[in-house]
Amino acid sequence: CITAAAISANRSKNAGPPADLVILIALDHIYAPAIRRLRLLGVPTWVLQPGRFIAADLYKAATAVTRLAPPIAA
Repeated sequence: CITAAAISANRSKNAGPPADLVILIALDHIYAPAIRRLRLLGVPTWVLQPGRFIAADLYKAATAVTRLAPPIAA
């Protein structure tokens, strides 16, 4: 996802989207700018949230966010 900036810089105006869907498992805000750029390119982004909290800017940038339930202890 971090290469989204490079993808957008090297694309022609008539090119299709670089992907049909991006699925990211993350919590950190560092991915938010790349996710935002992918959304501007028309690529839907789905963030799978592995923990209890997610960075607000990552949550706002994603198309969808799904919280992953922790494993149940036996």
